[in-house]
Amino acid sequence: MKFNWSIFISLILYTSTLFADNSAVAFMYHRFGEPKYPSTNIKIEQFRDQLEYLKANDYNVWHLSKIISYIKAKKELPPKTVALTIDDAYISFYENGYPLLKEFGFAFSLM
Repeated sequence: MKFNWSIFISLILYTSTLFADNSAVAFMYHRFGEPKYPSTNIKIEQFRDQLEYLKANDYNVWHLSKIISYIKAKKELPPKTVALTIDDAYISFYENGYPLLKEFGFAFSLM
């Protein structure tokens, strides 16, 4: 049975809106397509599925710094705002993750 990433992501995004007004969801990634590190890796197909879900459902994908500046300035965030963060800057991000983010035209924050 194939894991349904669309349902998983939609549950995360939906439940976040139940607990806080003017909020956003931040997704954190480490490694891309590196099965040697299963606890910090995402399969490229899964990552593509997640990006396709965000695009198909009209999510606002912003830099984390932009979200923070809106919150600090008490400006209202648009509904369905998310940040994609990349932790540790492993080479697999540059080789595998970055090309997909570029393809989808999504902002990201390298931590």
